[in-house]
Amino acid sequence: MIWRRHAIEIEPRDGLGANTTYRVTVLPGLSDLRGNRLTTAQEFVFATGATIPTGEIRGVFFDWAGARATPMARVEVWREIDSTFRWAARTDSTGRFVLRDLENGRYRLRGWMD
Repeated sequence: MIWRRHAIEIEPRDGLGANTTYRVTVLPGLSDLRGNRLTTAQEFVFATGATIPTGEIRGVFFDWAGARATPMARVEVWREIDSTFRWAARTDSTGRFVLRDLENGRYRLRGWMD
């Protein structure tokens, strides 16, 4: 018997935007119909424009009141000219984060811990 199911299709509700870069992360634990599981995250990056931007913002989310870096905080950035599209990340166990695939320009950043 040959098992040929080898694809996941993702279709955005409003379609793909022009000149936009997308990053899709498939987390460990995803399994197929046979129970085969991913053991590591898989990232896929593609663009509907000519190039994929290479800019990034890195940092550490720090809780000044608690005097410590904050794991699992949410960080979000958006362009000043378009606040409807946002890039988001969670901090790692040391409070570090990175947001990738950003075009040159000015961004606003905010973060919060729950």
